Amino acid sequence: MTLYYLGFTSLPEDYVHPLSATDFSVLSSLPNTPSAIKSRIPVVKFSSFRKSSAKGEESIICAVCLGELEARHEVRELGNCCHVFHKGCIDKWVDMGQVTCPLCRAQLSPKGSDEKGKAIRLM
Repeated sequence: MTLYYLGFTSLPEDYVHPLSATDFSVLSSLPNTPSAIKSRIPVVKFSSFRKSSAKGEESIICAVCLGELEARHEVRELGNCCHVFHKGCIDKWVDMGQVTCPLCRAQLSPKGSDEKGKAIRLM
C-alpha cells in the first residue's frame, strides 16, 4: 500500500478497500443534508452515556474542541465508530459539510446501521 501511495506501483485489480466516500451506492442511501445527518445521531446527556458505557473512570476528551466531556454536557455518539463528541462540536462539524467521524473517518450513521463493515472494489 505504501508504494502505491508514493506512486511506485498500482493497485491489484482485485484490491478491496474499506468503505470510503467514493462508494456512491452507500452514500446515496445516507441522508445528505446536515439537518438530516444530525437527526439520525441521537443526543444524550454525557452522564447517561457514561453509565451505559462502563469504561472506567478516565476522562474523555472531545476531539473537536479538546475539552473534557462532563456529566452535564449533551453529547452525540457516532454509530459506526462509537466516538463521542459535544453536541455543538459535532453539529458544527456536520454543518461544515463533513460526513465522517473527525477521529477515524468512519461514515456518520446511527447504531444498528448496516453500512458498517461494507467494502468496495476499486476500479
